[in-house]
Amino acid sequence: MTHRARWLVLVLIVVLLAACGGAAGAESPRSLEPGAPYGDHQPLTYGTLQFGGTVDVRSLPPPPHSQEMSQPRIIPLRGLIEETSLPAIPPGIVPEANALDTSSLTAPLAPPSVISGFAGLGSTDNLIPGATPGAPPDPQLAVGPNYIIEMVNTVGRIYGKTGAVLQNFPLRSFFGVLPAYLDFDPKVIYDAPSGRFFAVYVSLCDNGSGPCSTDTGILYIAVSTTSNPLDPWNAYFADELNVFPDYPGLGVTDDKVTVSYNLFDVDGPPGPISPGCVLVNGFCGVQTLVIQKSHLVAGAASPAFFASPQDLNHFTVRPAHSLTSTSTQYMASVTRGSATAIHLWRVTGTPAQGNVVVSDIAHLPIFGLVSPCLGTGLACAQQAGSTARIDTGDNRLLEAVWRNNRMWVSATGACNWPGDVATRSCLKLVEINTSTNTVVQDMFFGETGKYYYWPAIRTDASGNLHTVYTRSSASEFAQVRVAGRLNTDPPNSMSGDNLLKAGETPYTPPPGPGEPPYRWGDYMGAAVDPSDPSVVWVVGEYAKNDVFVGWGTWIGKVQFTATPPPPPPPPPPPPPCPPSSPTAKTPLWAESIIRCLDTALFTGESGFAYRDRYYWDGRWWDVAFVGFGSNWNISEWFACIRDVNWGCFLWIPSPTARTPLLAEAVIRNIGTELFTGENAFVYSDRYYWDGRWWDVAFVGFGSNWSISQWFACIRDTSWGCFPWP
Repeated sequence: MTHRARWLVLVLIVVLLAACGGAAGAESPRSLEPGAPYGDHQPLTYGTLQFGGTVDVRSLPPPPHSQEMSQPRIIPLRGLIEETSLPAIPPGIVPEANALDTSSLTAPLAPPSVISGFAGLGSTDNLIPGATPGAPPDPQLAVGPNYIIEMVNTVGRIYGKTGAVLQNFPLRSFFGVLPAYLDFDPKVIYDAPSGRFFAVYVSLCDNGSGPCSTDTGILYIAVSTTSNPLDPWNAYFADELNVFPDYPGLGVTDDKVTVSYNLFDVDGPPGPISPGCVLVNGFCGVQTLVIQKSHLVAGAASPAFFASPQDLNHFTVRPAHSLTSTSTQYMASVTRGSATAIHLWRVTGTPAQGNVVVSDIAHLPIFGLVSPCLGTGLACAQQAGSTARIDTGDNRLLEAVWRNNRMWVSATGACNWPGDVATRSCLKLVEINTSTNTVVQDMFFGETGKYYYWPAIRTDASGNLHTVYTRSSASEFAQVRVAGRLNTDPPNSMSGDNLLKAGETPYTPPPGPGEPPYRWGDYMGAAVDPSDPSVVWVVGEYAKNDVFVGWGTWIGKVQFTATPPPPPPPPPPPPPCPPSSPTAKTPLWAESIIRCLDTALFTGESGFAYRDRYYWDGRWWDVAFVGFGSNWNISEWFACIRDVNWGCFLWIPSPTARTPLLAEAVIRNIGTELFTGENAFVYSDRYYWDGRWWDVAFVGFGSNWSISQWFACIRDTSWGCFPWP
């Protein structure tokens, strides 16, 4: 152990529970049916992850950087079956896509707007000692109140939110990876309730070619001590003998941090496979690690954890990043290759209480999710400028996010468009109601003739979905795009997409084993901004003209922005000061008298006005009274009040029966004597609504200014009234 003292992080090895790998007393993997919790099958064993120190990001050495071309390091994406042994996909298995990307059409669209963006890490930054480039990048990002952290294989970078680069660092140094260990698969998230960043990473050592005496895989966990990623981080790790954790998923709830991963034998195939693992591919089961969140946040020396037994019957379980309060960790998985259902998982309890239960609670039917580029190359992506295809991956779930009892999961799947000449890859986006354990939406999003792949997802504070992904076609270089849907959009529909970063060149790096199709992905990243939860930050991969491996990442700030309504047209000009006596004495004429006070109005008849101010309902009001008549004999009175504009009530004789039709008659016949014995009051105005101005009026029936019934009236082509309220 003394050779580890050279590293910043000294961590005591903790051997996780392992069902394969030859450990004495290990149990065999078991089948797990829906509703059957792990905790009911065997006694739980709890242990601790031991804390070894802190990592000061500011003191880490910069990553190596070189423009020398050399053989790329291709990170393995391990599967359940031999890639070359897959049977052809039978006709009719690949489903039809059902969510067209309408961005190429002329219909009005409302996809998330790209507010800003800047260049992220690229293949020239992603180097291991010896200047060997790596592929694919596995881009990730997390966003805190003031800073953004991006990770790719094998470099990290911290930015300000304007894109200013504040720190570059190698992930080997950050996590404490030993020399000659192969390191890969970073994941990082920011948890707003705790104000902490959480990150995981993986490495392995083959004793046939490395310095380790035994085949070893290591899972690393790092936790920031503040909401500033430039401050120190606490680091932990756990070793697995003979196997390594692959493709980890990272989730968080109020009380748990959950990491789930696939375990593979370090040696094979073609090397010898450990007992309990699948001989044909070295798969040793999926495992879920549940850690006490409060212990990690506090930097505890021995945080409590629970490790599930290894399960050969499932693959790539994705814990959800919980964006609202919950103590239940939801997870999801599908059968690799071709799936017609989503397995919904639930983790309850805490390691500190010793009551963790991991349950596969439901199998939810979905449209068939078929691997787009597995073995047969059914829908590996075309690209402009080259006949070489890009690897769009298999059908595994890439990400899960949970908010207010709704969980979204994403994947890439083969899809067919009506009338298209070939099978394409589409984004598979599924929404699950975790209150009822039902599928709410099930979409294949794409477009005829194009390939969509490797989506990352997040929902903003309003529940609107945001996704970032790569798109390419025979006429497009691999580019980064963003799309989404409002929470109020019709089910199984998307609102088009926006370009985040255009591709610059064909993606034709020096091929690794089995390439092309050239490796891409293996995932991308999205994160909600805790300072403004309506904003989502994304990072995606595009084909970059860097005369090296040829990939770059681009970071974008996206948001659904409400389309501002057009400004209202100016209101119609006020009536002019009347040059002569009106034929109909209306409230509008009364208003003109108020505006034109002290002006000669009529011949042969007089208008009288009186103005004052009254205090009512907590404020002062301008009021006026206008009377029409001759020789001081007032035949009609108007009472007027000013809020923004003047409006006047008309006092006229009114009917004994109060109906909307009679109210309309009052409006049409202002100034005409209708009935006797009761009075009607009329107030008219103009309002702007739905893009136009409307004439409105209120008619009140009563006596001695005591209103017993009101009618509200509006004029389109003619007046219409209804009782109010």
